[in-house]
Amino acid sequence: MSLERELRQLSKAKAKVQRAGHLREEAALCHQLGELLAGHGGREEAGPGPGSRAGLESGARAGRDRGRLALPADAAPGLPSRPRRLPDRRYAEALEQHWQELQLRESVGDPLGCAVAHRKIGERLAEMEDYPAALQHQHRYLELARSLGNHTELQRAWATIGRTHLDIYDHCQSRDALLQAQAAFEKSLAIVDEELEGILAQGELNEMRARLYLNLGLTFESLQQTALCNDYFRKSIFLSEQNHLYEDLFRARYNLGTVHWRAGQHSQAMRCLEGARECARTMKKRFMESECCMAIAQVLQDLGDFLAAKRALKKAYRLGSQKPVQRAAVCQNLQHGESGGRSGALIGICRDEPGGQGEVPGGVYRPPSLMEVA
Repeated sequence: MSLERELRQLSKAKAKVQRAGHLREEAALCHQLGELLAGHGGREEAGPGPGSRAGLESGARAGRDRGRLALPADAAPGLPSRPRRLPDRRYAEALEQHWQELQLRESVGDPLGCAVAHRKIGERLAEMEDYPAALQHQHRYLELARSLGNHTELQRAWATIGRTHLDIYDHCQSRDALLQAQAAFEKSLAIVDEELEGILAQGELNEMRARLYLNLGLTFESLQQTALCNDYFRKSIFLSEQNHLYEDLFRARYNLGTVHWRAGQHSQAMRCLEGARECARTMKKRFMESECCMAIAQVLQDLGDFLAAKRALKKAYRLGSQKPVQRAAVCQNLQHGESGGRSGALIGICRDEPGGQGEVPGGVYRPPSLMEVA
């Protein structure tokens, strides 16, 4: 089903329950619309993926072009005013849907629904790089989860806050942001181990742990604590393999590969990057496979195997790339190779703006996806 058709169907359903005065159903449809719109916002302008220089340098946490949207300031008393403008109308529409969701949840006295709406508003604000406002909503989410004694949502709240602090680090390179991220992820992991064991299914717990290990690996990577970084990436890889979590496995393998690459451990880097590429193939994610090929080409170039590097670049070109700047870089490096150039050709893409998982996430390019919270 096409995006436009799905949006029309949900909008019609929302109008129908609105006329009937069914506020809870309307709030649920606002949530669905917000998620759908956000998932299709800013696709072409999404930040560098895992094969970019940003990915090689910071775990591929994706940055996005963001702005502000003018909306009433009194929709959530005591919280920051809504953003004023967004360059992508899908993001603007998604944010508006979640604000409507919050108002409806408040009107029917649904504290858990309010908590989730605050989380979603915080995520949209973080995507817009309005981090202070995002954190206020996310801490409100945390407070509501704590007041309800809901450990599952409490764990998610800490994971979400940690992810936002990683975004802040990408934006301004603040060591304090990394320490805040570390503390938040560790609190989230402690809740999984101490409160949720035996309550949730083991598969769900393992998925939570795999993502938290990945995020902690990214955090320690930026803190330049290589031993801890590698340990957490390997833990994430183990759990992701055992539970067939291919996207999380891709993130962890890719990021561990870049750690090995920077350390000059080229054979280990190649194994991890080829493993990530295999995950991309399994998921039939051509862009992700393309970006792996770009990173593999960089490693091969460092090894002096320029013919193999050229083949990897050609494969990346055939698979396609997520951003025009990445496609242009592939072409540029291929032309450089054709003209006989050997030194100075960078396969990775320089970070064109701060703020990468990506979730990957990365993790993360997501990404919401690479930095998907557990």
